[in-house]
Formats: sequence, C-alpha cells, structure tokens
Amino acid sequence: MAQTTNSNKILEISPNPFTSYTIITLPEEILRPCSLELFDLNGEKIYSYSNIISNKFILSGKMFKKGSYLYKVFNPDYSFFTTGKIIIN
Repeated sequence: MAQTTNSNKILEISPNPFTSYTIITLPEEILRPCSLELFDLNGEKIYSYSNIISNKFILSGKMFKKGSYLYKVFNPDYSFFTTGKIIIN
C-alpha cells in the first residue's frame, strides 16, 4: 500500500502495484470535490478525472498499459495536494 502525506493528511492506494484495479482512499476531512491526474514518466498527462466526491474511488488498470505512472490528487483550493507513483502490472 502506498501512502503519501500533505499537512498530516494521508492518501492511501491499495493495492499498489496492481493489475485490474486499485482503491484510492482520501482523508475524510478534506474539502471535496477532488481531482486525479495521471502522467506517464515523460510527464505527459494521460488521464484526468474530476468531481470525486467520495472518500474512496476505484481506478481501473484496464485503461492503461503496464508500467509506472505518476499521479496528482488535489481539491479545488489546493488545501489538499499530493503526488506519488503507481505501478500497473
């Protein structure tokens, strides 16, 4: 499970690495909606999902090639902003 922190707020991604899907869990107390952006290792944005209102959401690995990706998750006022890496097997 990967965890990243920002101002004592923890984002959980489990499982990571994953094959079919992973569950991303946002802290309960952060302002929503949030957005997720996914980038390849060259920095090109390959996926964007906004208006995340639940504290848990599923990211399907079926939409992407196997490999490593960088993610950014943030809310509208950037009081929550975190980045990290996911691996799709």
